[in-house]
Amino acid sequence: MSILTRPTRSVRALAVAAAAALAVGVAGCGDDGGKSTGAEPGAVASFIPAGAPMYAEVSTDFAGPQWTQLQALAAKFPAFPDLREKLTEGFESEGVDFARDVQPLLGKDAAVGLLEVKARDLSSGALTTPGAAAAAADDQPFVAAVEIAEGKDADALAFVTKKATKAGTIGGVDYYRSSDPDDDGIVAVTDGTVLFAEGEAELKAALDAHAAGGDATVAGNDKVTDTLGKLPADVFAQVYVDLGAVLKQSSNSSAQLKQLEAFGLSTDTAFGLSLSAEPTGLRLKGVVTGSGAKAVAGTEEFTPTLTANVPGDALAYVGFNNLAGLVASALDTLKKANPDVGSQISALSAQLPVFLGGVTVDDLKALTQKEHALVVTRGGAYPTGALLLQVDDAARAQKTLDGLKALVPLIAGQIGADDVPSWRTVTEAGVTGQELPLSEKAGVVYGTKDGLAVVGTQPAALALLTAPAASLAADKDFADATVGMPDKVGALAWIDVQGIVETANALGAFDSADEDAQEALANLKPLKSLVAWSTVDDGVPTVE
Repeated sequence: MSILTRPTRSVRALAVAAAAALAVGVAGCGDDGGKSTGAEPGAVASFIPAGAPMYAEVSTDFAGPQWTQLQALAAKFPAFPDLREKLTEGFESEGVDFARDVQPLLGKDAAVGLLEVKARDLSSGALTTPGAAAAAADDQPFVAAVEIAEGKDADALAFVTKKATKAGTIGGVDYYRSSDPDDDGIVAVTDGTVLFAEGEAELKAALDAHAAGGDATVAGNDKVTDTLGKLPADVFAQVYVDLGAVLKQSSNSSAQLKQLEAFGLSTDTAFGLSLSAEPTGLRLKGVVTGSGAKAVAGTEEFTPTLTANVPGDALAYVGFNNLAGLVASALDTLKKANPDVGSQISALSAQLPVFLGGVTVDDLKALTQKEHALVVTRGGAYPTGALLLQVDDAARAQKTLDGLKALVPLIAGQIGADDVPSWRTVTEAGVTGQELPLSEKAGVVYGTKDGLAVVGTQPAALALLTAPAASLAADKDFADATVGMPDKVGALAWIDVQGIVETANALGAFDSADEDAQEALANLKPLKSLVAWSTVDDGVPTVE
């Protein structure tokens, strides 16, 4: 595929901006120098008009620390040499030696900007299928810019025009079209940059923005710089999305827009995302700015304490707080967005005790208004899933769960379970609970102890989550992964990828006689864990 190849409009633009990123296996990166692309847009942003609702930027500084670290991480995977070889073959099939022909031409950054989001009917389901979504993306105007290494403008122009002919001039800048009839984009080389555009109008917009400079470009747009400024300074890639503009441009009616605004998204809401390579792995960070940011923040922040009750060898843990408050907030939003739905919700709330065996809304609130943890443990022959709830009144929590237990056999019967057994009393490590053994692998069990309520799939959960032999809070891997996490978070998630792979392998998920399965297993082994948390810093929701 040549640098001008364009299978679809938007896909080619993104491919052009990320072409250097794919070449990490080919380039043989250096180990010094570098540029921080985070915190502010790079030089290529001067060609993207300020009003672009979407902007993405990737480092092409192969001698820089991000590329060096990324290659070091990639080298941990056995499939990396094969990927590098395939990439090399892909370039060579087009008569291109990446290291010789392309890499020396590249400057610090490459970027792509979407100049407009064409109106779509957001309520019709028009974008719900992959084909429809791809067709919609294919119809959007874009500009891509790749910075040229200093003094290499003439070489870049010679490379670009190998398979392209001059098609015209805009503002004194010549532009070219590929000799391949399937390529209908255009390319130009000017002021240390290679530009790719949807058409003449888009190229003109890029050239005009660059000529005007300042606040006519993404680089001078305060909304962009404010959002990206909340991301790390040294990143491999960063993305900016003007959510307000996207909503406004993509909505066919003011009614659609008002419904979206009811969920807290306003016309000045923006989103920023960065990806950075670090010695121990990759870090993603996302921020939401603007007046809609607070609504996006969700749950109130809390200091996780239930990690002391989660087993240290847990395969997965998600900690959050005040589920009752989250549900109430979501219901209030729905009521504001649609009064008819609000009336139905109020009517249903009044009938809940009838459906829930006498359990009231206040009972449910008391059960779910403090800290919670969703946990998957290794306990027993099969992994055990459980919900751990921190409660003020264990006796009331027990009574609430006793009231709800009558629903479980009914639900099991409704979803096709045969011969649903009866509840029975079980005791684990001094904790007495009730169990409905639906199968050898899983059932429903619940119990309470010392301000905690446990609902799990195996009786072992009662002991594992009330008195673990070793806790996640004291686990070194968990502590290492959460370095830099603030004391208070909106939510916290931990996935022991290494443990999940080991457990899946022990359960026969990877056929020892299957070469592909063993190759997949080998490439999963370097993955250790995934940790994520959300916070609200000075009114700015952040996920990291």
